Amino acid sequence: MVGAMLIPEPDKLAFLLHDAHEAYLGDLTRLLQAAVYRLIRDEEGIKSDFDPIKELKKRIDLLISDKYDVNLAHQIQFFHTYSSNKVVKDFDNAMLQVEAESFGFQVEDWELPPTSAKIDKKRFEEILDREGFALPVVNHGRIADQFINMFYDLGGEE
Repeated sequence: MVGAMLIPEPDKLAFLLHDAHEAYLGDLTRLLQAAVYRLIRDEEGIKSDFDPIKELKKRIDLLISDKYDVNLAHQIQFFHTYSSNKVVKDFDNAMLQVEAESFGFQVEDWELPPTSAKIDKKRFEEILDREGFALPVVNHGRIADQFINMFYDLGGEE
């Protein structure tokens, strides 16, 4: 949601919706998702490209799409296959960099793709403080409520 507050118009709603499932699943890092995918393939000897986390995210996005009558299907197809809206994906990668730096991680360890998007780190941290997103305590119920409110503020309809 912080990214939707920072990204320029007209991409705010698209940015909010590209991670709609996070309001319910939490933010699963790319590193965690890749580790689970590898673990399942290695442990179970699965030879397919089935990714259970990606599938779960897709199903939750579809439930959100049905509930709020928004067409996430087009976005789901793109966002979950990494061929997404370039502006949103680029901004998402820039957000990861700023998050890593803000929380004291070594950005080099994250192996993030290069990004042309620029995010004001000070503004990012101010939003975290103001909205109560600062680590380590995150109130997921409050975040889910804020997600729904921002959805409506950005033009989403029930």
